[in-house]
Amino acid sequence: MRIFRIAPLLLLTILVVPGMLFSAVDSIIKLEQDKLTLRVTEMPLSLILDSIAQTGIQIKTDPRIDPDITANFSMRPIGRALDSILGPYNHALVWEHQSADDTTLSLVEIQIFEPGKKDRIRALREADNLDVIKGKSGRLLVRDVLLLHLKQDAGKETVEALLNGYNATLLSWNETFGILRILLPEGSDPERISNTLLREATVNHAEPDYAYPLNAPPVTLPGQGLATVPQILPEQIAGSTIAVLDSGFSREYSDSSYLAGSYNALSPESPIDDPVGHGTQMTMIASGAIQPVGVEETTEFTHPVLSIRSFDDNGFTSTYTLLNSIDYAVATGARILSMSWGSEDNSPMLDTAINYAADSGLILVAAAGNSPTGVPVYPAAYDNVIGVGALMPDGSVWNQSNFGDFVAIQAPGLADLPVGYNGAPGLYAGTSISTAFTALMIAEALDKNPEPDMDTLLETISASP
Repeated sequence: MRIFRIAPLLLLTILVVPGMLFSAVDSIIKLEQDKLTLRVTEMPLSLILDSIAQTGIQIKTDPRIDPDITANFSMRPIGRALDSILGPYNHALVWEHQSADDTTLSLVEIQIFEPGKKDRIRALREADNLDVIKGKSGRLLVRDVLLLHLKQDAGKETVEALLNGYNATLLSWNETFGILRILLPEGSDPERISNTLLREATVNHAEPDYAYPLNAPPVTLPGQGLATVPQILPEQIAGSTIAVLDSGFSREYSDSSYLAGSYNALSPESPIDDPVGHGTQMTMIASGAIQPVGVEETTEFTHPVLSIRSFDDNGFTSTYTLLNSIDYAVATGARILSMSWGSEDNSPMLDTAINYAADSGLILVAAAGNSPTGVPVYPAAYDNVIGVGALMPDGSVWNQSNFGDFVAIQAPGLADLPVGYNGAPGLYAGTSISTAFTALMIAEALDKNPEPDMDTLLETISASP
């Protein structure tokens, strides 16, 4: 049985919930016996809700709602507490009997929404996952989201007028690229609206927040994975930092000495993990902790890797997520950007971000794709990116490796991995592997010649094992 109570009504019951404390500088979030203690200053509501969710309570909210909260109170009943911090927004508390014989009601769910717009709520746990759909053009995109770049003379009034004109909400913006991320009314057509906005005098560019999948799962070859992650001493970690834009890095290996840092571009306040496994695989290879089959262990030391979670649990990323990922990689001083994924679809905004990274001194490598169509795949096909195909251990080209003028180099693409990609550990083949390994070879080349021209660099890494 479920009982719904919509604020401001409050059902006072006793709920025994283990105490939970959010640890931050001068911040406390504690839920105990359905009473909330909150001491925060300008903390996003999403972080507060995420902390409450860790007690086991389901949180459903409208992702458009994320004001900064400042509050200081102790042991306030949860209903009254939410009343005091949510302002114009509504909330509902859902209570359940834990069993047929139990007369006590326990809080199991909190819902937060705009008045009259309860249909917009979704589970907070899904907040990191992009709501990807196929647009009318056939391209993948994030539902109801539009990216907008205005001309330099456009001011605050221009932004407000555009938002009001389309009944849209500003979700966020990337200061480096000047890109606004806008939420359109539910059921909108971002492709049509972006084309309309391109005719506005104040608009430089507009496009949907296009979505991109990870490469098709690398082929898992027969046999069990025998690889182990070597225990590498910290003093063996040296050289240029490689930023891996992928699905993250498994918490199981979070103490690996080669992990120089991590960033969750989907949810910057959250730590990264890797339910998919692909990012963990690529990080291991890019660092040199695992080398492709047939490659002699000639690396002098393991290289530091910055793991950036750009893909969600379903294996999708978006243009805006990639902009933030690239922005972070540049800001943290990485020298190589490894991108073991690709799409036949191009985005002018992504192209701009790629050029920015290259102009900032990063060397970019990307997978050519695991389908031999000859069709260019992005980002590998961008001018400032080294497109990488895959070789088998005997030096022959892998029969599923893509080809074309955009493929600048071939590299070993078979690896015995202790982590699976949506599956079991084992032998995997793919241009993803060859891309991560090429990133490692570039790092080693930079250690010997920090400022090579591109021809010299390609020649050097082509001669590597």
